[in-house]
Amino acid sequence: MLLRNILYIYGILFPLIWIVHKILGTNTLLDTGTRLLIFVLCFVVGYGIQKSSGKRRDTLRYIAYLLLISITYYNIHLCYISQFSLENIVMNLVVYFLTILTLDNAPMMFGYFALALIGNFISSVIVLDKTRFYHFIIPTVLSYLGSAIVQYLRIKERNFLFLKEDYIEKSKFSEKDGVIITDTDTRILYINDIAKKYVDSGFDKEFLLLTKVIFPVDELDQKIGYPRIIELSNDSHIEVHYSRVEYQSDPCFMIRIFDRTNEIRSDREYRRVHKIQSEIIEFAGEGIVYLNNEGFVQYLNEKALKLLDLTREEIIGETFHNKVHHSNFDGTTYDDDTFPVKETYLEGKSFHIPLDVFWKKDGSFFYTEYISTPVLESGRPVGAVLIFRDISGKKKQDDLDKQYRDELLHLSNTSNRFLEIYTQSELFRYIAEELHSITNGSAIVVNSFDPDLDIFTIRAHAGFGKYFTELYNLLGRDLKGFYYSLDSQDPAYELNRTDNTKSGIEDGLFELKFGNFNRKICKQIEYLVSSKKIFILSLNYKGYFLGNVIIFHKQEVFENSTMVEVFQNQACINLHRKIMERSIFREKFRYDTVIQETSIFYCELNMDGIVLFINPALEELLDYSREELVGKNWWSVVQPGMKYEEIQEFLKHIKVSPTLRSKSSITTKKNIQFDSTWDWIYKSNPDSGDEIITGIGLEVNY
Repeated sequence: MLLRNILYIYGILFPLIWIVHKILGTNTLLDTGTRLLIFVLCFVVGYGIQKSSGKRRDTLRYIAYLLLISITYYNIHLCYISQFSLENIVMNLVVYFLTILTLDNAPMMFGYFALALIGNFISSVIVLDKTRFYHFIIPTVLSYLGSAIVQYLRIKERNFLFLKEDYIEKSKFSEKDGVIITDTDTRILYINDIAKKYVDSGFDKEFLLLTKVIFPVDELDQKIGYPRIIELSNDSHIEVHYSRVEYQSDPCFMIRIFDRTNEIRSDREYRRVHKIQSEIIEFAGEGIVYLNNEGFVQYLNEKALKLLDLTREEIIGETFHNKVHHSNFDGTTYDDDTFPVKETYLEGKSFHIPLDVFWKKDGSFFYTEYISTPVLESGRPVGAVLIFRDISGKKKQDDLDKQYRDELLHLSNTSNRFLEIYTQSELFRYIAEELHSITNGSAIVVNSFDPDLDIFTIRAHAGFGKYFTELYNLLGRDLKGFYYSLDSQDPAYELNRTDNTKSGIEDGLFELKFGNFNRKICKQIEYLVSSKKIFILSLNYKGYFLGNVIIFHKQEVFENSTMVEVFQNQACINLHRKIMERSIFREKFRYDTVIQETSIFYCELNMDGIVLFINPALEELLDYSREELVGKNWWSVVQPGMKYEEIQEFLKHIKVSPTLRSKSSITTKKNIQFDSTWDWIYKSNPDSGDEIITGIGLEVNY
């Protein structure tokens, strides 16, 4: 478009200038005043072009084009009438000056000036040769040709700050940054490939030239000196700088675009991670404390404040050791030098302390586990980070687990000890001593019950020690004699056949439920043995009442009631076993005689079901002789209909419950079946370790 305007102006003005030349004549075309006026106009127009913008600038450019054409024509005229002179040189300098103002860059300026000189030179040759036909045409055509070439270069080749575009592309600020140059009307004069990528219009770079940027000039003026960050649609970010520069000698705007996507993403990720880290630290499930290199607290998170029951104002600026680590759990004070964290912030050592105590504001403490890590600057410790947590629950559970393991070991040893006891007197004494140990020193009285005589008998005691004299004076007799003297208004068995253990532990009974044990006497005994509660443990096995244990306990509850209860069950089982063994062995001879002569069916089996003995009555019933049946499997011969699972269930229960009643069908040698009811008794010989099942047939339906 610019080239077209130039051609139009040249095409219209050239004939007009030629007509003026013919009218005014050769010598009067331009006098000295006219030359001065042209010079003044050239400088005024040049100054106006430099200072103006928009339409006014374009108008002044057109005036400059007219002056340029006029001076070019006058230059040709000088060549026509004379040789080169001072006037010729001055006029060529004016042409050079106007070329700077209108064509804006050095390559086009030198190109135009060179073509003008060539035209003048050819014109001079023509004048000297008197070939007048070419003295207008040749220089004019050459001048037009020079202007056309220069304007083409202007469109084809955009320069920045009087530098070629390839040099701009290599400049340091353009390697990664986008550059857009606009004129004062915000029309794009230059845009590099990087800027075009951010514009992302879909048009070629050549098409974008001379198109307008969207924002108005006054808004662009306000942006100068104030860089801004713009977020693009593809989650990328650019930083845009606006400034005024000169482009091809004209004032214009330069928009520099810097890719800040990586920086912003990194910063955003850093802030996100920092926020997460801050939240993790602040709301972590563990207490976090920062100490400086003098041991003063600089920071605590919320969890630390909650665990220590402190506010920030109460702890910030205080020494951590003096505030929360001053004493051991037993009240003995710690020296500051024993605090491991001190070595952390002074010497840079790390520590893991699995068990320690921290103190709260209210004077209570909690068990804690903590890790101390140094904070280093240039390799030197400047503080310490302390991470701790409350392990009171874990410590309590560990103590309970240890106690449980100790109790299991103790009970295991107890079970073995029960098996080593041969007499009832030893068993009662062991029960008293063991309960005295389990209950942490309580006074124990163990009584046995004789259902035939319906009386209690004190069999053993433990833990009374020095109180025996006081008890004797109080009761008027020793403890054993006092028990023998008890009167029972109701049968003791009826009062004690239920297990009183649970109610005793819960209610802390102050009266014993056998006979008429006076409440006042019980309280006096309680006072003498310095106990807080009196508990009763019934020795009751499967409804068979064996006796009871009176415990004068020093606390209101049992700390290890489970262990006491387990021991009670073991004592009942073994006491019942001893009573049964004693009864069996005591009456062995009588039983042997009775078994041989009685009509009751009797047999003995081992745990594999092998028949060891049958009495004559059972021989007659089954039609087997003793020799035929001994050594055979009872369940294969006599009870063939009994399933394997039923046999295993029977053996399992007979060991747990030494007396077991069952109904079953038996088969004789003649394959006759009878329904029968049997009592089965489990016996073991502690000397040999043999286990025997005795069967007594109570009822047979023929």
